[in-house]
Amino acid sequence: MPLPWRPDLMTASFALLLSGSAITDASEFNIPLSYDYASFLGRTPGSDESAAASFFNPAAAAAGPGSELRYYWVAGGAGSHDDQWGVFSVLGPLGFGTVGHQSGRRDYRISWGASGGKLGVGYGWNRVPAAELATSSVLSLGTIQRPNPYLSLGVSAIAAIDLAERAAQVDLALRPLGDPGLTLFGSWELRDTDLGRSDFRWEAGFAIEPGAGLSLEGKWLDSGSFSLGLGLNLGIGGIRAINMSPRGPKISARSRQAYGFRVGYRDESPSDRLSAQGSRYLEMNLNGPVRYRSFRLLDSGSHALVELLDTLDDAAVDHRVGGVALNLSGIRVSRTLAWELREKLRELGGAGKYIVVYIDTASLLEYHLASVADHIVLDPAGSLMLLGEVGGRTYLRGTLDKLGIGIDELRFFTYKSALESTARYEMSAADREQRQSLVDGFLALSRDEICASRNVAPGKFDAWLNEEMILLPRAALDQGLVDELGRWHEMGKIIERLEGSSRQKMVPDELLDRRAPNRTWGPRPTIAIIYALGVCAMDEGIRGRELQRVVRQAARDDNVDAVVLRVDSPGGDPLASDLVAEALRECGEDKPVIVSQGNVAASGGYWLSMYGHEIVAAPNTITGSIGVIAGWVWNDGLGATLGMTTDHVQAGDHADLLFGLELPLVGMRLPERPLSADERTMAEATIRSLYDDFVGKVAEGRHLTRSEVDDVAQGRVWTGRDGRDRGLVDHIGGLALAIERARGAAGIPREAKLRLVELPPAPLLDPALLKPRLISADVRESAEWRYVKMLVGNPVSPLVLTPPDLVPDGG
Repeated sequence: MPLPWRPDLMTASFALLLSGSAITDASEFNIPLSYDYASFLGRTPGSDESAAASFFNPAAAAAGPGSELRYYWVAGGAGSHDDQWGVFSVLGPLGFGTVGHQSGRRDYRISWGASGGKLGVGYGWNRVPAAELATSSVLSLGTIQRPNPYLSLGVSAIAAIDLAERAAQVDLALRPLGDPGLTLFGSWELRDTDLGRSDFRWEAGFAIEPGAGLSLEGKWLDSGSFSLGLGLNLGIGGIRAINMSPRGPKISARSRQAYGFRVGYRDESPSDRLSAQGSRYLEMNLNGPVRYRSFRLLDSGSHALVELLDTLDDAAVDHRVGGVALNLSGIRVSRTLAWELREKLRELGGAGKYIVVYIDTASLLEYHLASVADHIVLDPAGSLMLLGEVGGRTYLRGTLDKLGIGIDELRFFTYKSALESTARYEMSAADREQRQSLVDGFLALSRDEICASRNVAPGKFDAWLNEEMILLPRAALDQGLVDELGRWHEMGKIIERLEGSSRQKMVPDELLDRRAPNRTWGPRPTIAIIYALGVCAMDEGIRGRELQRVVRQAARDDNVDAVVLRVDSPGGDPLASDLVAEALRECGEDKPVIVSQGNVAASGGYWLSMYGHEIVAAPNTITGSIGVIAGWVWNDGLGATLGMTTDHVQAGDHADLLFGLELPLVGMRLPERPLSADERTMAEATIRSLYDDFVGKVAEGRHLTRSEVDDVAQGRVWTGRDGRDRGLVDHIGGLALAIERARGAAGIPREAKLRLVELPPAPLLDPALLKPRLISADVRESAEWRYVKMLVGNPVSPLVLTPPDLVPDGG
């Protein structure tokens, strides 16, 4: 969750400020307020976003755009004998400032702000010459309320600890356009003492920011003084200066000047606007895995999907970016996530950015991703392996027979084939039918999009697959699959040749949208992205108990405008699925819930999806599989082979159902007998009842009849494209489209900058690092192996589960 301060602290950024010094007689009072030090504050404390504001209202320490350090000095003016200087800093939520006078007086303040400036507390003290007022310490309390982009209200109160003096300040600021372009502000200060002295003062003014790092500020004080200043920010440096006239907007011999500079968060500068259109190329090296979330510790160079999508969005609107160069060497990405990246690159091309992609060795999946580019560069020693699509699984029934393990597939719905790999020797006709449809759909998607991007006929694509199979670089170039042979380190020269002149390279952190601070008032529109990843289980995978709590928390959070649920799950335990689905249904009563289906959102994964106001799926998402299945395994000779026997006593006709052989080392218990006819009948009734419940809930969530759902159910899996045609999915797209649908459903303006909150928190470590190495990685991570353990660990329990081999490794 974003913090109220920026982590790129103290990166250099200077600003030129013109500010004036109020010429007032405050000698009767010991507490200095912003009126006294107008030279250091171009606006009022509640509207000024500099570190100096926290000196007067401690809440400002957390209300500004980022951490910074400022220095000012004030001099000049006939008759003036008290030049001033000030140093102010903000680091995260902490502020510190000190002001010095030629007379020797020093004022110090420490402040702390929280909740974006909604609360602040401060402590201050001063050091003064003996001839002046006594040394005093002060306590301050403040708040800055910004309920929307148009209004800011600041209130602060301060009291001396050891003197009978106190003060209060209220300031109001308006942004008529809802952005920093124009700000109008006013402030009222009141202070008094127990000795009967009091003082009431006001100030008012305006600030104009036309862009490109420029600002113009004017301020009137009730004494008649007027300050006019010009600010210039240079991104990483700048200065600020102002002229203060004691009698209206006139420069005279009594005018005083203030100058200053700042370092801190990055901001817009004239160079950003003046950079030539398309003068830079964004370089992105995608070597490594593309995942939904990067691990917080010891991450192996992975790339988070949201981060990649945001980078490409930022590149699309950055006028300096003429193109993007991507290195796909070593990328590890699932089919659906690759398509989502491809779609975002396609949008980037539509925004007028030129796309160049480098590949070395690529399968059909990687080439499909690369084909969206305007120019494909293949390594001179690389290759393309275009083999088409295949879907199959390993069948363990023969192995179980040899081991002496019996298995009964409790399957009552035509296409529900999750347990075929353990119960059969080969693929059933129904499973063959649905799998053939899947691979046909996957290949058709690749064929259609590659042919459109490369402007080739479908017949030529088929020839690549069926007659060429593996293409070496020269053949790939001759056949028109790639545009050039070259290497990644030569990309600068390649782009220079393509563009006709050299282009400056840039990295994602240099994009303007990432450099500019958020200076919009009010809470940013927030969309919570909630991830439901992995098997549907209570304490692993989606972690049903924890996930339903996260959903309910998002539903109660008034700062969350909409929820996007990203589902990538093959299903599993119906209880875990229903806990989360019910929480989402309740959440949807108060705010939009949009479901984004990833690689697999089938069976229990579809159960998670069914109550979304809209379901968005990629064309190659595997969805549906609305069905229920169970299985029964038992000791059918394994014990005799191992020389193990069991014995027991029981009370109750079915008490021995789960009793059986406890396998050493494996940690599994194998029942001793098959189901009786009565027990199988009861199991069937349970499975059919749960299926009927599943169908009814899908019908309710999708606004279909039970008959319409049953026609596409029976455990059948569909591609996202086929699912849309059958009413299981609303839109074809990825996470980016789901976020935009959520934006629209929540009524968030298209131009508003979104705040995305990803939940639950990203994992700390990759769980694979903690697994024992006694079993090979292939066995430990095998989906079939996981299903065997689930089947043995949940005998006869109904499961809403998808065939294991349909779950990709990526994502």
